[in-house]
Amino acid sequence: MKNYVIKGGVLCREKDDQVLARIKSVLNSRQKTITLPDGGSMSTDVRSREDAKKPESDDVRQREYVLLDGQGHLVAAARPDYAPGQDPALEGWPVSHMPRVNQARLQMEGGSYQLAMENSQYYTLQDQEGNILLRLVHRGLLGGWNLETEVDFGGGVLCGLFLFCRYIEKENEFMVV
Repeated sequence: MKNYVIKGGVLCREKDDQVLARIKSVLNSRQKTITLPDGGSMSTDVRSREDAKKPESDDVRQREYVLLDGQGHLVAAARPDYAPGQDPALEGWPVSHMPRVNQARLQMEGGSYQLAMENSQYYTLQDQEGNILLRLVHRGLLGGWNLETEVDFGGGVLCGLFLFCRYIEKENEFMVV
């Protein structure tokens, strides 16, 4: 088991605090930049899907989260979806709140995965057989997040997956008008 910690936008190995990546925000944007110790970089963003029927729609299924390498090539893409029983196409749009989003279908390295928000402090990444490949757990009063995995994800990919989880969380925030 490999254990990592993200705190203050810095990803470190838990055992020796070696910095593996840093996350930086882009002003007034959902875009994030991930800088790597070797000088390389990656970025994440939320964009309308290329095949979106209504790109301007509030339906989260019209969006995708993307992780790009330093040259702008797609590394991973996640398509968010509603929690069971929350699909507005089947249940109608709720009057008092937005439908809850708790999952995203992830395409990465030729594979398909499920990123799930179990609750606001616990996320999992599962393969198609249901094996948990990555756990992201909030550290409570200590602050930050613990990441536990058996897979050799690079620091940039781990940060990208973490940011995808944060994007899912943002989908559920109450909008004030």
